[in-house]
Amino acid sequence: IRMIRCGCISVENEIGVLAAIRDACKEALQRYPTTLEEDKKIRDKLQGTGEGEGGEGGREEKQHSGSFIKHLFAVRLRMGEKRVLKWHMDLYDLAVRLLKGGGDSLLKEEDLCKIEMYKR
Repeated sequence: IRMIRCGCISVENEIGVLAAIRDACKEALQRYPTTLEEDKKIRDKLQGTGEGEGGEGGREEKQHSGSFIKHLFAVRLRMGEKRVLKWHMDLYDLAVRLLKGGGDSLLKEEDLCKIEMYKR
C-alpha cells in the first residue's frame, strides 16, 4: 500500500471536510435510541441495583447475571461512542473559529500548510 500525501487546498476546503465529519457524527448520534443523559441515568440505575441492606446492617452484594453485566457494559460502551462523536462535533466549532479567525486568528492558511499532516 502506497501512502498518498496531499497538501492543504484551502481553508474553505478544510472547513468543508470538518463540516462533513461533523454532519456524519450528528447523524450517527441521532440514530441512537437514547441520549447521553438518558444513558447516564440508565447506568446509574443499573449500578445502584447491586447494593442493598443486609439483615445485620451490613452491605449485601447481589450476584449479577451475565445479561445484567452485558447490559451495563453495553450502556457504558454506548456512552463512550457518543462522547467520541460529540468530541468530533466540538472539534469542528473550535477549528472553524481558528481557521476563520481573520487577522487575529491563531492559525492562518499558510500556517495550516506547515502542519505535519498537510505536508507533501
